[in-house]
Amino acid sequence: MRRRSGAGGGDGTTPFDRRRGVACLQTVAILLAPFIGLLYGVTAGLAVMTVTLAAIAGLVRQAMPEAPAAIRPRLRVVVLVNLVLAVACALAVVWRVA
Repeated sequence: MRRRSGAGGGDGTTPFDRRRGVACLQTVAILLAPFIGLLYGVTAGLAVMTVTLAAIAGLVRQAMPEAPAAIRPRLRVVVLVNLVLAVACALAVVWRVA
């Protein structure tokens, strides 16, 4: 049996995809933001949400060229909604800190 060289195991698994890992971390951050808000204050939760929403918008924007043409308009809406929510969270953080 010949073994492939390079990344990935011989058992059919694929190498770790960086975007997939970042997406998992962002999902965890979104889920933890309310609890961070409860533990450390609303401002901390809003700050985590701001960074996470902006990062998700960036990730989706990077993935758009690889996506099928049929779903690209929906992905643009996802990017826009995430950016609007990130700006709203950032403004709320500034308002709470000031």
